Amino acid sequence: MIKYLKHNYTKRPLMKGQDFLKMIYQAEFGIAHLQRASDVLSLIEECSLIKDFTQPLFEEISDKMCRINLGACQKMEIPMQTVSAVVSKTTKTDGNLLSLEKRCDDFLQLVQSKFVHIPFFATKNLVTDFLKAPTHMHHSASYRQNYDPHYRIALTKHAQILPLLSAIDKYCERNLVCFVAIDGDACSGKTTVATQLQEYYPDSYVIHCDDFFLPPERKTEQRMSEVGGNVDYERLEETLSQAKLNLPFEYQKYNCYSNAYQRVAVQPKRVVIVEGTYSLRQNLKDFFDVKCRLTINKDTQQKRLLQRNPQLMTQFNTVWLPQEAKYFSQNDFEDAITLSMEKL
Repeated sequence: MIKYLKHNYTKRPLMKGQDFLKMIYQAEFGIAHLQRASDVLSLIEECSLIKDFTQPLFEEISDKMCRINLGACQKMEIPMQTVSAVVSKTTKTDGNLLSLEKRCDDFLQLVQSKFVHIPFFATKNLVTDFLKAPTHMHHSASYRQNYDPHYRIALTKHAQILPLLSAIDKYCERNLVCFVAIDGDACSGKTTVATQLQEYYPDSYVIHCDDFFLPPERKTEQRMSEVGGNVDYERLEETLSQAKLNLPFEYQKYNCYSNAYQRVAVQPKRVVIVEGTYSLRQNLKDFFDVKCRLTINKDTQQKRLLQRNPQLMTQFNTVWLPQEAKYFSQNDFEDAITLSMEKL
């Protein structure tokens, strides 16, 4: 909690004790009044009061929670209906009193060490009273006057895909079917994002590029020298061509462990999601209405790879990751939404 308190105080040095406790409560328990917080008309009305449009899209207040800045949403033209949907995902948290007390102890530690310049004993009394009956506090008059706070609390893992949700929502307003590509580095969260999208768009299905690995008999030296040549992109292109007809169809899902194909029957849906590295290669990218590229910090990537498949680390680092790096450097992703997925 300390790093989040420090970050907010460094940006907003006029914070009072109640502003810290408000943040601590939000970090632990999330939203106080979900229905009002997610109401679209309330969001639109609040947006009319905003004066500061320079804040980032969201700011983390704990390892799981963040504040979505409505001014940034307006600047990025993210519909309030989309913001409402994300906020609504924060209906429950696993917060508890012991954890809240720990967060308050972290806060008092910063005050006692004089990192936060407010009176220690008065603040300690404020915290003691707060913990007797924890509640959602209001921002101080000083905070409101100086920092123009207009935000909503949300789970960071949902807030970070707001630009993608916004693009899909806007496209779906004008069109019957939306094809979405989620490309990105290994372990950047492609499958996770695809699963999240299905939460927001139940009338959807997902096609995984991992189901289109090239079978052994086609892994010639020439083919494997291609960037992304280990993907059966011809069969994926054929599958997407069928999907574009918006009629029931079937395709073959390949299992590289059993070297066998499995028939998959598909019914037309409103949103078609294709996830996987190389999904935006040149012969495929024109199929998609919304394109997304996920990035990841290299250290985080290595940690996730090690957790996922430690026995394949050498092959990842010597073969697959260099191939992916070449693919991303050789292809144009200017029309893709780029998201950093550090929170999954």
